[in-house]
Amino acid sequence: DNKIILIDTGNLSDYVDMGEYIVAPYLWSHHVSRIDALFISHTDRDHLGGAYHLLEQFPAGVVYVPPGFSDNEEGKAFLVACEASNSPVQMLASGNVIEVGQSSITVLHPSRDGTEYLDDNDRSLVFVLESGGIRTLFTGDIETKAESMIFEDAQLDVDVIKVPHHGSRTSSSDIFLDAINAK
Repeated sequence: DNKIILIDTGNLSDYVDMGEYIVAPYLWSHHVSRIDALFISHTDRDHLGGAYHLLEQFPAGVVYVPPGFSDNEEGKAFLVACEASNSPVQMLASGNVIEVGQSSITVLHPSRDGTEYLDDNDRSLVFVLESGGIRTLFTGDIETKAESMIFEDAQLDVDVIKVPHHGSRTSSSDIFLDAINAK
């Protein structure tokens, strides 16, 4: 339905800007001139780094971030960049449901309260995107602590999962894998 949803944007380092060299050229090649909804799962630069360049090139209808996003310098700096690009920012927490065109996003984690006890990875936005009849679970960089908070007593049927924390050994616990019925 011609709505552009972008979830995280790749790394920004002294050597590479994924927003400038990968994401922006891809968007331009597909004639995209605006991002309707930009979701930044958490403040690690390998997730939000490319967004700085993208905000300069593409107006964002809204930027979504988790609670506690501005608790560190990287989060604060990114929010300044959002303001400079006139991109409104909205905090999402568990229970929020966002509609973008005919797609829906249901936020599972984190809650509005208690994030001060979680590290940045475990504060990651976790949500299910349902679009075109496909349910995809996005997990940011959650580790076993957040996995158990979300899925300890819950079952979730999804078609696709973006595995937590790049598939690291600190995530994808048995509790998590048992709770997810991914195709």
